[in-house]
Amino acid sequence: MALKVDRAALARSCKDKLAAGATTDDLVRHLRDGGCWKIDSIVVLRAALGITLQEAKAIVHVSPVWSDTREQDEALHDALFEAAESELGTIDDRRK
Repeated sequence: MALKVDRAALARSCKDKLAAGATTDDLVRHLRDGGCWKIDSIVVLRAALGITLQEAKAIVHVSPVWSDTREQDEALHDALFEAAESELGTIDDRRK
C-alpha cells in the first residue's frame, strides 16, 4: 500500500535542502526515503526546482536512487509504446 505524501510540504523541504547545498540526487533520495513513488518525486521536483515536467522526469529516471527500477520502467514504457503503435499506428500513419 502506497503512503500518502504531502507534495507541497515535500516541495518546501526540497527547497530548504537545495538552499543548504543539497544536490538533485540528494533531493531524489530524500523523496524516495520519504515514501514517494517516482511520479510523486517528479511532481515534487518540478514544483521545488521550477523546472518542466520533462526535466523532472529525466532527473528522476537517471538518478542512481531509482536505478533498481530503471530497466523494468524502460521495458514497460517500450511495451506501452509498441501497443499504442499497434492499435493507433505511427504518427506518420495518422498524418496520411
